[in-house]
Amino acid sequence: VETTVHHDLVGKTMQEIADKIARTDAGVAEARTPVSSLTTPGNPAVLFRITQPGSYYLTANITISATNQSAIEITAAGVTLDLNGFLITGNNTGAAISGIIGAAGRARIGNGTVTGFSGTGINLLGTGNRVEDICVHANGTGLSAGASSRVERCTATSNTGGGIVVGVNSVVLASIANSNGATGISMASGAIATACTSSSNTGAGFSSGSCVACTARQNGTDGFSSCALLDACIANANTSDGASACESIHRCSFNGNTGLGANSSDLITDSHFTSNTAGGVSTSTGGSVHRCRFDRSGNTTPSINLGSRCVASGNTIIGGGIGISSSIHCLIEHNLVALNSGTNDGIATSNSCMIRNNGV
Repeated sequence: VETTVHHDLVGKTMQEIADKIARTDAGVAEARTPVSSLTTPGNPAVLFRITQPGSYYLTANITISATNQSAIEITAAGVTLDLNGFLITGNNTGAAISGIIGAAGRARIGNGTVTGFSGTGINLLGTGNRVEDICVHANGTGLSAGASSRVERCTATSNTGGGIVVGVNSVVLASIANSNGATGISMASGAIATACTSSSNTGAGFSSGSCVACTARQNGTDGFSSCALLDACIANANTSDGASACESIHRCSFNGNTGLGANSSDLITDSHFTSNTAGGVSTSTGGSVHRCRFDRSGNTTPSINLGSRCVASGNTIIGGGIGISSSIHCLIEHNLVALNSGTNDGIATSNSCMIRNNGV
């Protein structure tokens, strides 16, 4: 028996060999299924339908010419779809027509562009989905993924609705939302965005969930809205507050926002506030501001505005109007307040507050 040894496979793992076969080695068929009218036939409502789990890929661009027709529907769980660098284009007809839609969950979609659909570019309603290296442009909503999903290295631009929307306990990584008609990146509770940028959206930059190392810039309302946690984030030149109703803020920077730097927050630490028009910080009842720096010029509103039963300690406030203003039963200690404009007070409080060891 004569045996042929493929020397390029010697010393490879089984996974590496399988990957090579999937890339069509000599004499071996493609392991994945191409999306076509023969392999994934559709119907009047959708051009192609994937009804079995497995790995699928595009072989060409898809352009929808029919009215009220989606491009691809995934009805089975456990489907991987590689757009292979191709473009899926709708014609913006019909109500809520999506480019790619799936409700079964555990779909993985990557490597392409979806544009021109009146509904959602990619709409994955089930749980446990993964979307990578996708651009969604000029759709209704850009991209929507259900609970426990992962969106990574995706870009959502110029969609008339929101850019990226994810369900509870999801993750958004290294993604961009720009010039969308609503919130750039919307998250349900327990979701987190890391290293993302959301800018020039009509709504907020980020909504709900938590954000780490994210940037919100020049958005039409707040930079960050109703987030549980902001850590190492930047809010710059947003039309309203840099952060609004965010529970916990750490190591962040707020600069040039038309509203407050941070409004109605519970805990703010180690953050920097510069030239926010309506003031630096306003806390919720029982809130705390620790070790923050406020650099302001010419504003008459307080750098720190404390609600009742709040604490401000270890902060540095340079310039601007009133340094610290408080309601009742607050503790204000170990703060430095300097160079306040005009006749403004360094610290202005109501009754029943404890003020000690401050430099004014």
